[in-house]
Amino acid sequence: MRNHDNQLSRVMPHPPAGVWYLAIVNKLLNRAEITLTIRTTDCPSKCLNGGQCDKQSIASMTVRICRCYDGFAGDLCEARVPRSPDPLTSLLLLCLSNAAFLPTVALAFRRGLLVEALIYCAAMLASAFYHACDNNYVNQLCVFQFDTLGKLDFLGAFLSLWVTLLLLVDLTPQLKQLAQTAGSLFLMIGVLINRTSFVIIAVPLGVGFAALILSWTCRCYTNKRCYPPRRLILTSLLPGGCLALAGFAMFALLNTQSNYYLVHSGWHCCAAFAILLFLIPLDRVRFLPRNRVDAASPFESGDAGAVRNCGIDRCFVLTSRGVGNGDQCCQDSNVHGTPNLVNYRMSRVHVI
Repeated sequence: MRNHDNQLSRVMPHPPAGVWYLAIVNKLLNRAEITLTIRTTDCPSKCLNGGQCDKQSIASMTVRICRCYDGFAGDLCEARVPRSPDPLTSLLLLCLSNAAFLPTVALAFRRGLLVEALIYCAAMLASAFYHACDNNYVNQLCVFQFDTLGKLDFLGAFLSLWVTLLLLVDLTPQLKQLAQTAGSLFLMIGVLINRTSFVIIAVPLGVGFAALILSWTCRCYTNKRCYPPRRLILTSLLPGGCLALAGFAMFALLNTQSNYYLVHSGWHCCAAFAILLFLIPLDRVRFLPRNRVDAASPFESGDAGAVRNCGIDRCFVLTSRGVGNGDQCCQDSNVHGTPNLVNYRMSRVHVI
């Protein structure tokens, strides 16, 4: 509140919605004329030259707030605070830690998972550009508006989680395309409305884990044995799950303003390597090229060359040469190449 030429003014940054009351007590004059003028402005006084005025969407409302530079704080960046010890280090760490997704992108591309590789790459770039813009330097690198970069960052993270769950479920191509499209539309609409809402992440996680449990249960029933096997749990699912949980725990429990760049960079690395561990065992799965199963392919622990009838319309074997395609029936061969024809019409070999 200040007094200048018998005028009183007050700035209320982001006043909450509701009924406001104005009380004035006159102790000096018998009569007084009062004129009340209310107006709104974005970032009064240009954030007092201590920050940058940015547009953000909060709960379906678009507002402009002051994003303060290093050494400034407050709604209008009016307060001086101690500067960060090394803001350049935090900026580089937050941006370059996204490079941990490069092995995941390369592995997905090698497997022929072009949609997944594109989503992982887009999430990596969106996060890097978001943190390049979300820094405390006066000269910030913002390829888009800060709010747009924030939405792209959240959308890329959510989509990466969704398509990874779909890979573990191992749907047919038609169902996989349908699930990817439906999930993308839901996440895009949710991020546009309120990207920090718990529902946006809870619904895909709930649906994905439910489909995963159903898929593994059906596979256990079909193969008459437990799935996933112990080898897959110990080499892929357990390490990947532990990394993902460690990243979530760091982000939820250890995150403070002073160590944000360390915790968030650790979260980037944990998420990237967790997805990589989930993809590694699937890298050895391919379709049969011409009704042939290589006996040296270690798809069945202790039973090389065996084909298990699973009642689905493709044949899988484990190999280290990527993904191929096949049709008709599966063929069993021994180490010397002598074929033992076993007609598994509409059959499929799973990684067990």
